[in-house]
Amino acid sequence: MVVVHAIAGIPAIGWLISAVITPIFYVFVSRSAVLIYCDGAPEVCAPPAAPSVPIPTAPPPPSPAAPPPSGFVYCPSCGAELPEGATFCPKCGQKLQVQ
Repeated sequence: MVVVHAIAGIPAIGWLISAVITPIFYVFVSRSAVLIYCDGAPEVCAPPAAPSVPIPTAPPPPSPAAPPPSGFVYCPSCGAELPEGATFCPKCGQKLQVQ
């Protein structure tokens, strides 16, 4: 009876071995195929060569705008430039504090 149970377990062990070995086998076959292909077509598999002509780089970004001269006055509410001696902003109408 023990022999019958041992023989009945062989298919289960075979499936288990197959489940472990098959992915390893596929990786081996895939890598071998790539190596064989690269031997026949080295220009396809070779890393790109460095360009002989230097690649132009983009110009540097423009520098931020210079701050306005200190003699100008701006509205604290909207930032519009104010004429000298103004008591209200001509853009948003905000009343200005006289200094």
